[in-house]
Amino acid sequence: MKELRDREVIHSLLKTIAQKTAALPTLPIRLMEVCGTHTMSIHRHGLRPLLLEAGVEMLSGPGCPVCITPDAYHEAAIKLVSSTPNIILATFGDMTRVPTRLGSLQTVVPASGSEVKIVYSPAESVTLAKANP
Repeated sequence: MKELRDREVIHSLLKTIAQKTAALPTLPIRLMEVCGTHTMSIHRHGLRPLLLEAGVEMLSGPGCPVCITPDAYHEAAIKLVSSTPNIILATFGDMTRVPTRLGSLQTVVPASGSEVKIVYSPAESVTLAKANP
């Protein structure tokens, strides 16, 4: 998205944001970013103070699962699915691509009858578990 690197486009967007937030009863509005990559991008591009001037305060959140999960947990999951037969490891798709010294869940060769399933919500994991007792 080259246009988001264009100073004029950014200033136009900030002006629009400021106009919209000005109509709100309480300022600044507070938004939590939950991904460390997003936090770093906001900081690197100097957006935090610009957004605050427009009435939006960005708060750093807990971090997304990929950013905050220790490598040891990823490696334990890899060991589990590669050495334990007949299990299903349910995980979010982005977790399968995390590189470790053992590889990743995307590249692991599961044990006999085992598999890595990508889910899109914790509720989907529950449904999967009920269907595969």
